[in-house]
Amino acid sequence: MLDRRAIDDLKTNPALLRDTITADLGEPKTSGTGGRAFWCCPFHGDRTASLVINPNGTTWRCFGCDAGGDVIEWLRLRRGLDFMGAVAALGLDVPGDGGRRQRKPTRTAPKPEPSPIRVAAAPTWHPDAALALVHECQAALWTDAGAKARAWLAGRGIAEATARAWGLGYSDGRPIRGLPVSRGVVIPWLVDGQPWAVKVRRPVPPLPGPKYKHVKGGGSGVLYGQDLLTGAAVAVVCEGELDAVLLWQHAGDLVDVVAVGGATSKPGAGSLAQLAGASRWLVALDRDNAGDKGAAWWGDYSARVRRVRPLQGRDIGEFAQAGGDLRAWVLYHLARLTQGPAEDAERTSPVVAMGPTTAEIPVVDPTGPATWPALPADPCPICGGQRWQRDAALVWACGVCNPQEPETPSSLALPAAAGDG
Repeated sequence: MLDRRAIDDLKTNPALLRDTITADLGEPKTSGTGGRAFWCCPFHGDRTASLVINPNGTTWRCFGCDAGGDVIEWLRLRRGLDFMGAVAALGLDVPGDGGRRQRKPTRTAPKPEPSPIRVAAAPTWHPDAALALVHECQAALWTDAGAKARAWLAGRGIAEATARAWGLGYSDGRPIRGLPVSRGVVIPWLVDGQPWAVKVRRPVPPLPGPKYKHVKGGGSGVLYGQDLLTGAAVAVVCEGELDAVLLWQHAGDLVDVVAVGGATSKPGAGSLAQLAGASRWLVALDRDNAGDKGAAWWGDYSARVRRVRPLQGRDIGEFAQAGGDLRAWVLYHLARLTQGPAEDAERTSPVVAMGPTTAEIPVVDPTGPATWPALPADPCPICGGQRWQRDAALVWACGVCNPQEPETPSSLALPAAAGDG
């Protein structure tokens, strides 16, 4: 008779699972944040590393075809063993022949349905040339030649320490190591410390043409900032890279922040797996039709998704330029996540606006009623959120940031926008 405790020990042995998969597939193709291991899945036509060991270390899953299970299930699917044969292969003594012979599997990996996940495309440039380009541009940002670029970043609210943390750089437009680079702020996309793509924010205007240009030879299908993920419980997915940089500066201790680089850009399975440790994904794509469509894709992919929008402006950068408090905005949405299923219906409707309304934001006044009569939409001059009047007195408070001191109606105007966002 089999020892149930011994079988449970097999199933809960992280080293055994990893060694078994490695024996069948070889060493992991990539090793992501936190040392997680990824392999190309053998159960579907996987051209990227979609199979991962889950954070608990005792189960595996493929993000492409959704196959998964414990170490015994791996042997059943991969090697065609029955249950007794699988536990025998793992070293457990079993009665009789132990089912050691292979069988024609009665259970196979699930048939892959058409997957919405795109395959990450690796860079085609020479890695040494790309790394030299990034390092040279990073150094150039802090020279006299990069002064205007630094001033432009400061105008967007990005501090020097933040620019250094995200590895931003500057190019004067000259080729570097044979790679043509446009003039402007250089934004490197790094994966395990190596350049996967490089994007340049050009000074438009006065230069004609698009605001952003890619350095030829870069890859796609990853997340900007995935190397900086810390495993926070909540991750915010921005559209623009500099929006992610700015939000990280204000709230990186509260949430993880990444960017997709465009409303229609979608990460590959390996990069999505980097977000697996976060229980909620706040998708903060731009406040336009393209952003809504992009958010709908995320909502279809995972029930973790909640669509959020800046209270003012088209994106996070414009919201900040209008005087919005990004940290208060993040804290508001974190609070919303704790309000239970009834308050969290938007999770399954990714295109529903998540800007606070007078009916949504709970305001607690320690000296009076917990609910105040709502006035028409009246933005807070600190964070852009809705404001309330208490009774008939001119006592105003904001439902997003902390309650403010009594003010007169003439002081309620938002600060003038500072820059083009």
